[in-house]
Amino acid sequence: MSNIELGDLPEKDRETIKVNRPAEEGRESNFQLPAGMTTEMPEKFKLLRERIRREIPDRREGLNTPRVEDFVRSQGLSLSEYLIFDEESSKQLSSILTSEGFRPVDVEHLGGRHYPELQLCTIRRFKEYEEVGGPINIERNMVHELAHASSAYNLYLEDGGYHGMRVGFSSDKGEGTGYFLEEGFAEMLAAEYVKQNVSTADEDKMAETLGSDARFDSLDIVAEIRNEKGETMYKLPLKYFLLGTKSHAMSSPAGFAMEMLCKQNPKLWPAIIKSRTSAEGLREVARNINEIDPSLYEKLRAHLYDTDGFQRGLHDTVKAIGGWLD
Repeated sequence: MSNIELGDLPEKDRETIKVNRPAEEGRESNFQLPAGMTTEMPEKFKLLRERIRREIPDRREGLNTPRVEDFVRSQGLSLSEYLIFDEESSKQLSSILTSEGFRPVDVEHLGGRHYPELQLCTIRRFKEYEEVGGPINIERNMVHELAHASSAYNLYLEDGGYHGMRVGFSSDKGEGTGYFLEEGFAEMLAAEYVKQNVSTADEDKMAETLGSDARFDSLDIVAEIRNEKGETMYKLPLKYFLLGTKSHAMSSPAGFAMEMLCKQNPKLWPAIIKSRTSAEGLREVARNINEIDPSLYEKLRAHLYDTDGFQRGLHDTVKAIGGWLD
């Protein structure tokens, strides 16, 4: 395995927010509708989504959104609605959301947030990272959010409320229940999008950022992330880094773990896609991970949604498969 040593940690961990959405009409999903629940979006949520669309400008100019959409569909996933907003619109969007009891836009997060009640992804055009790395730094976060939004396990209450059964692999049973798997799935796809669509100029920019005179022959080349003492903490392929920076998303270690698991057991990836709309697919994912190590699925499922949890899960995976896979 080739390695490029990075002497410092990422500048600042940034992450997108976990998301999900209700099943769409005509979409297959193998779970029974609980009593008192429906997949039909209540009118109040439809009106709020229309208001956001009406009052917040969609800033997708300069982004290759058709390419992003084609990529998501090519993975066998359905496509959610999305809004791309700029920093100037952050306060207005937050005001609209909080006035209706929703969480505000998190200006500390690069990627965005998905509002499952509204079946809408919001993607922020983070100026700092777009300036240094170009549109692909925004597009990769679109992929991350839209990957989450492919989950079909959200429901509405017949009285007009909302109930999310699960967010893909993460359930509503408490903190740390499946977040590693769900975030890893979304981040793995974001990295793959970068790998497939990065330009020669982008590769040169990455080489310059990382202090290398040589061009990289593959964004699958692995970098070592070290602490202040020079000790290797974990490894990541270059495709997980934000272009033009030494930063990566907080969940990138989970993405790399999921990628290695799919290489170790080729049956896992088809099961992952099936699991977005099928309860049997969820069971297949658990079985396929446990074929690698009988206790691995529960270990990964229990990790918390934080930096430590994602890194611990990556190390659990490396231990289970017997080393780092190239």
